[in-house]
Amino acid sequence: MKVRKEITEFILREKRYWSRGRAFKKYSYGEKNGDKRFRVLCNKNPWASAHGLLSTVSILLPNIVEARQNGYIPVIDLCRNDTIQPLLQEQETVKVENAWEYYFTQPNKEISLDEVRQSKYVEEQKKDCMNLEYYIGDKFLQNDARTQYLFEIISQNIHLQPSIASRVEREKMRLFPQDSKVMGVGIRAGYRAGIKKNLSWLNGHPNVESCADYIKDIEKKLKEWSYDLFFLTIDDRQYFEEIKKYFGKSCIYFERPRIHYFQDAFMDIPQEIDEKIRAIEFEGVSIKQRNVDYLVELYLLAQCDSLYASLGTGHNFAYLFNNGRYTRTEFLDLGAFEYKG
Repeated sequence: MKVRKEITEFILREKRYWSRGRAFKKYSYGEKNGDKRFRVLCNKNPWASAHGLLSTVSILLPNIVEARQNGYIPVIDLCRNDTIQPLLQEQETVKVENAWEYYFTQPNKEISLDEVRQSKYVEEQKKDCMNLEYYIGDKFLQNDARTQYLFEIISQNIHLQPSIASRVEREKMRLFPQDSKVMGVGIRAGYRAGIKKNLSWLNGHPNVESCADYIKDIEKKLKEWSYDLFFLTIDDRQYFEEIKKYFGKSCIYFERPRIHYFQDAFMDIPQEIDEKIRAIEFEGVSIKQRNVDYLVELYLLAQCDSLYASLGTGHNFAYLFNNGRYTRTEFLDLGAFEYKG
């Protein structure tokens, strides 16, 4: 029985290695960097067209880790990706510009994609493959055994473009009073709006509280954790306005376009699915600018002294961007939504 088990494990290991090996193809583009090996990565996930910016980072990060573990220098190329990602760039720039470099530098800042295309040893990703061990999704990361390692790989590989990093610093100086500690609050109201409509694609996503409940919880946390100020990150305009109105000057925020998920936040009535109404604030705002604003807000959340947040990929990234410096952290875990077909 032991021998059979060992043979089975060997076959499974070989099958995984074989299938992953076929996901990459070797190229030699020139004579540059003969002492280096590069692995060019992209998003080959079947659902890539529905991925936003941080979902794309989540998909790419495990392969960045694996590339480094196997002695490759990872390089991101979303320009030659067969799957169009409309949430990252405008249609006219698809396969013309590398959307990754709108927001982040390459993992090795000194290596450009153009240089890789002239190098001797290059592997290009051709199929979807991912080690789920390093995937970052909606799940709660605090006290996760992977967390310290994830801090390190985020710090090593995910670098804001200098212009965005400078903007984060400017906004922090403008919004956060000097010598004052600020509690960060992150709310994903869009999940609640979709769950109340029983949308099937949200099956398994985190449940989210009502606006009224969040106001009670924020008030309680401010007292419990001894803060006078909190920085609010939120995706919905109605939730945002009600919370800002209730807390007045105690609420610090970064103004950006937001989605109208709710007709009325306190009555807990989601907006009817009319994209013109929901996305009215984004008219005339480029996809790139929307993502940059979102990144600035998330990185400001990572600059706070403590974090109180609903579960969600973006808030997990804020936690990782903070690199373990939060004095206190609490993710509100209300379980997962179960679609009622």
